[in-house]
Amino acid sequence: MASPKKIGKSLADAVKAATNKLQMLKYGLFASSQIKTRTRLGYGVSEHGAKREKLAQLQDSTIRQRGGKVSYKEGKRSVKKNKKAKAKLSELTTPSKSNLTNTAQMIDSIGVNKYRDQYASIGPSGVRDDGKTNAEVAGYATDGDLQRNRKPRPFLNLSDLETKRLQDEVRKDLTNILERQLTKLK
Repeated sequence: MASPKKIGKSLADAVKAATNKLQMLKYGLFASSQIKTRTRLGYGVSEHGAKREKLAQLQDSTIRQRGGKVSYKEGKRSVKKNKKAKAKLSELTTPSKSNLTNTAQMIDSIGVNKYRDQYASIGPSGVRDDGKTNAEVAGYATDGDLQRNRKPRPFLNLSDLETKRLQDEVRKDLTNILERQLTKLK
């Protein structure tokens, strides 16, 4: 039978192993993948742990700039793709889809920026083809622009469901590590 002191040390070692630099990279990649997928589906999260919500609808001018034709019939907006449009959209979007993706550069750049023991920071990185940084574009998307009547589209937070998935991932890893630690005590 292992002493309480040895069991305590095994628990501390398990927590340390579950939150080491490599594990934090794994959790950061997991979280960034969740954000990318949700955003591409057209959903954002206003603050960490909140419910996901549809991203604000695109303005008609944005749809036209993205190569769409906008028309209204009985108060309903209809959008069709303009076959003559010169806009080069990613295959991950359409002219009227509000998913923060024109070229997919900013969404694709979301990943782990920094990580160390017990810490991981995720967000966009790098420079786009147009010279802007992906972080600038993400900030512009998140904050909106009241002068240009552009609604905020916050997206760089984990939703309640995504937070639970991440917690489940950490719990699974911690359980596996702890089982290995306690097996050594026998």
